[in-house]
Amino acid sequence: PTPMAMQPTPTAMPPTAAPPPGGTAPPLTVNLDMKNFAHSDAKVMAGTTVVWTNKDAAPHTVTSGNPSDSDPGSLFDSGAGIPDWVGGGDTYSFTFNEAGVFPYYCRVHGASMSGTITVTAAEPASGAAAPPATAAPPPPTATPAPAATATPTLAPAAASSGSTTNANIQDFAHQNLTVQVGTTVVWTNQDGAGHTTTDTQGQWDSGRLGQGGTFSFSFTEAGVFSYFCSIHPSMTAEVTVNN
Repeated sequence: PTPMAMQPTPTAMPPTAAPPPGGTAPPLTVNLDMKNFAHSDAKVMAGTTVVWTNKDAAPHTVTSGNPSDSDPGSLFDSGAGIPDWVGGGDTYSFTFNEAGVFPYYCRVHGASMSGTITVTAAEPASGAAAPPATAAPPPPTATPAPAATATPTLAPAAASSGSTTNANIQDFAHQNLTVQVGTTVVWTNQDGAGHTTTDTQGQWDSGRLGQGGTFSFSFTEAGVFSYFCSIHPSMTAEVTVNN
């Protein structure tokens, strides 16, 4: 008798491979990059496992739904808290077993970083070859991610009593500032990513500032005030207030 041909290995099969005749199609895996602060759209078959890899230096999440939903992340979520966010080079995967359209976004960067996974019903193995699973490129308007080693090039600001000092949030860095009592500091976010200016003692908190967003705080007492970005805790600086 003629020896039977070996069946393809049922793992790590490229999305464009045709299902074997007379059998069940092997599981598919589609790789998507989180890059340039953008999520990708993809069209896959039911049963496909999507593997996201964070190519940015900043952390991201893969969270089902939309930011305005009452229960975002109810279907899949790479991490609701900071310790569980997907760091640079890390991955997250989810298997889509049902057909449908599944929007998703990044908890860290909101609706500006969102995508859609469209899942079609799996075709019988005896039918025509399954359509290839394709991933759309990142939106052309996505803001390029800053380098992980970026350092601030801004000199510490100084101001006289009763004046206003402008401080840029730029290159994923906060400024060290030296001001007089009575000075109002106005922070402006120059990055494409969202940031905050948050006092470690809770005296002020800007909330998330998008690109071009501003926040101001008046310093009425002398002292040294440490602050940071609650989205990117490595962004720290001090405001030194003199009499």
